[in-house]
Amino acid sequence: MVVRCEITLHGAHAARGAGAVVTRCAIDAPLTVNRLRAVYPFAGRFHFRLRRKLDDAWVWWDLSGDPDAPVDCGGSATLRALCVDAADRRWDGPCAPDAAADTPMEAARDAFGAARDRARELADEVRASEA
Repeated sequence: MVVRCEITLHGAHAARGAGAVVTRCAIDAPLTVNRLRAVYPFAGRFHFRLRRKLDDAWVWWDLSGDPDAPVDCGGSATLRALCVDAADRRWDGPCAPDAAADTPMEAARDAFGAARDRARELADEVRASEA
């Protein structure tokens, strides 16, 4: 099972011209902060918030604590990403400063290609299971 995520860049970076940058991706369930960080295509350290239903209202739930703890969100998640430190070298996502690709753009293309290939594999699996 995969979790379909829609992530909106939020905060100062969005205000400086990036606008409402929306990233859509699919992550193998269960969703965890570390899995989210691994596929998020922007370099830096981010704080994520998940939109959840609480009683009769929608709230933004901070994803903090154990980064490997499963996040209960069903099959889809609407998230906000707030850049805490754009120069954080501890981050290990596809556009990290020490990523294998030569430039962040190449790393983003590689990450997109891997996500596209995984999405195709999952679509093939679904078609095969429905046949």
